[in-house]
Amino acid sequence: MEKFSYVDRHLEKVGLSEEDESGWYRRLSEPLGKVEYKDAGSASLERDNLEISFSWTTPSAEVLSTLNQKFISERGLGGLDGKRMRLLGGLVLTEKSSGKSIDLQEVLPPGYRVIFVPQEGMASGGDTDVIGKTIYIWGGLARPKDMLNLFHEIGHGVDYERRSEADRKEFIASYENYHQADRRALTHAALEQVLKSERNAWAFALKTLKGLPKESGIMRKEDVLSFI
Repeated sequence: MEKFSYVDRHLEKVGLSEEDESGWYRRLSEPLGKVEYKDAGSASLERDNLEISFSWTTPSAEVLSTLNQKFISERGLGGLDGKRMRLLGGLVLTEKSSGKSIDLQEVLPPGYRVIFVPQEGMASGGDTDVIGKTIYIWGGLARPKDMLNLFHEIGHGVDYERRSEADRKEFIASYENYHQADRRALTHAALEQVLKSERNAWAFALKTLKGLPKESGIMRKEDVLSFI
């Protein structure tokens, strides 16, 4: 059951108790600032020693037509309105005191794009469509947990692109089975494949975000480990 609990927590976005939310989850959920997600725009948010800058547009009809409808249907996202989606143009995290930065374009696998849905009340999380090379983030991009989710999902793309052709097919089949099948019918090998991918994605996220300022307390180690 521990294995299912771990996977469910990140794939199903299981809710947290008030006790959890009053501590680390609340801190990671607090926006660095207010953002009005118009059809197109940009934002630069600061707190303590950290700055997040990003831009976006509303996906065109052409972009929407290229989304992988099979993936969207399998994830139960068929009712998602394209007008609510935003296509991420660029994103940079900067440690102001040193000038060190993490640029999305330098870590995003070639050909991949990020679509986020900044709807009020939407559960935090994400999905990565490795076939359509599209990363989906449920929520805006102003909260620390949004950054954790984003770089975790990028990690899935990086993990997939590093695999052999045969391993890629196994990767896709494992996730399709996980989302469609009775969990009790999953083979041990399929479950291990999903767990391995989740661990690899979090390892990538943690390694990439390692340079974020620690003195600001925005993403302190204990909170991040609790989130994972």
